[in-house]
Amino acid sequence: MQEIKRILSETPLFQSLSPYQLGMIAAGARVIHATAETSVICPGDAADGMFVIGDGQVRIGFELCNGGERIIAILGMKQCFGLGEMLLERRYLTFGRMTRDSVLLHVNRPCITAVVRENFAFTHALLSHLGNQFHALLRDIESHALHSARQRIADYLLRQQRQAPGDCIELVACKALIAARLSLAPTTFSRELQGLCGEGVISVAGRRVRILNEERMQSLLQ
Repeated sequence: MQEIKRILSETPLFQSLSPYQLGMIAAGARVIHATAETSVICPGDAADGMFVIGDGQVRIGFELCNGGERIIAILGMKQCFGLGEMLLERRYLTFGRMTRDSVLLHVNRPCITAVVRENFAFTHALLSHLGNQFHALLRDIESHALHSARQRIADYLLRQQRQAPGDCIELVACKALIAARLSLAPTTFSRELQGLCGEGVISVAGRRVRILNEERMQSLLQ
């Protein structure tokens, strides 16, 4: 129970809760220890609750007919998923698969809805979370409508830079997974990164990317 309360209290979505309400949520939560490549949700599963990532990382996506994956989100610590399906009482359309060993919480629907009825700030946080998800989905549609692989990569890196505290971007996952997130082949992603490096637009060291010429990067999207 202490581990559950710690994870909940460190997750932004639940920070408006009183100690009593936090206890209500915790009472309806269970800890899941999932190894890499474990699917915690599959298409068609009933959404009887939501998930909170205490440690680790999950990718959300669709299975493709050719055996590949269409990744729509890569989520890490203190992030949540399954909220929309839970509130709508709809079955999952996507899979949720761990990219590495992870610790999750599964919080059941009745505990969430009970707190929603008495805490307006929490309700607002839920709406903001869903709004951000919808906005991110629209941004992805816009980005994938861009014609070239280089444009998609530039758009992704500029968005990551706006979220980063410093001038260095830390890729949230391996390059192959980021490529899948952008609907690109890994070889295409690597080739375009190398091209941008060669032109002095960025520098890359492992998963660390630094934008050296932001004006040039912005011009790629025009």
